[in-house]
Amino acid sequence: MRMRARRKTRNPSGCRNYEAARLCGFFLARTPTVKSVQQWEGAVAKKVDADHLKIWPLKRDTSHMATLGQWAARWQTGSEVFWDFDALIAMLARPICRGFIFAVSSEAPWAAVAFLDVGTYSADLLYIYVDPKHRGQQVGAHMLGAIIDLLQLEPELEDLLLEVRPSNLAAIKLYERLGFLRVGVRKRYYSNAEDALVFKLRLRDDSV
Repeated sequence: MRMRARRKTRNPSGCRNYEAARLCGFFLARTPTVKSVQQWEGAVAKKVDADHLKIWPLKRDTSHMATLGQWAARWQTGSEVFWDFDALIAMLARPICRGFIFAVSSEAPWAAVAFLDVGTYSADLLYIYVDPKHRGQQVGAHMLGAIIDLLQLEPELEDLLLEVRPSNLAAIKLYERLGFLRVGVRKRYYSNAEDALVFKLRLRDDSV
């Protein structure tokens, strides 16, 4: 029997291990238009949130990279160990990556950071991390709310997806309060073999 040649998947990332990169979310599935990027940066800079805090774009400059490196070192200690943050820093070097800071100003000490992977019709929240000094003050809730508002500026985006540990009850409560619904489970997803719960938020009103 003649075997049909397998169609080669398009590789927009240029990464050798394309499938692994795709599954880990280390690149964006599409390049935003210049208008879209300018709109995002303008909207992010103007987005005022909880109390005196504001959300800012995470830039690829020396000061931001140095601070991100310090945060990454903290993320790799204790129970707060996630993916390889060298890969995240490499991802941020790509001009189409979207990272966010939550702080008084873009130069002030950060209260929280977040990373997004934005595809054609959906976005994945890769990380949202709140500095321990700012926990219990609704910083994560306000930052995620601001990100949702910003994603809704993209007319083609329909869903925001994220993974969370079943043991992270505080985060699950927050996501459910913001309207996320549990849609699946990724077995043995984390490095300690803990499962990941998959949550999804609709960014568009289906009734319209």
